[in-house]
Amino acid sequence: MRLICLDDDPRIEAVLGRFLKRFGHAVDFHVSIASFKAALASDTPELVLLDLGLGRENGIDVIHWLSETHPGFPSFSFPDMATICSIPRDASPARPESRSSGRSPSPGW
Repeated sequence: MRLICLDDDPRIEAVLGRFLKRFGHAVDFHVSIASFKAALASDTPELVLLDLGLGRENGIDVIHWLSETHPGFPSFSFPDMATICSIPRDASPARPESRSSGRSPSPGW
C-alpha cells in the first residue's frame, strides 16, 4: 500500500517508516503542510496518515482541505503520532489477523 504521512516531528519517519516498510508499504513522509499538499497535487497515495498536533500548523485544517480537494479520500488521524510510535526496539510486530487475544490493536504491537 502507498501511504503519505504528515507529522512535524522528523523522528517519526525513522520509527513509523521502518515499521510500515517491514510490511511492504511505501511511505512518503512530510514535516510541513506545504510539502504535503504539493505531494498530493502530483501523486495520490492509497492512505493518508495525519498527526493532528502539528505545532504551529493545524491538522484539523488539513482534514478540511482534504475533504474539499479529495472527497472520500481515506485518511487516518492521530492526536499525537509520537505516542503511537513508542514501540519497543525489540518488539516483533504481529499482523492483526494473527493476534488471537480478540482485543483491539495497541501502540505496543
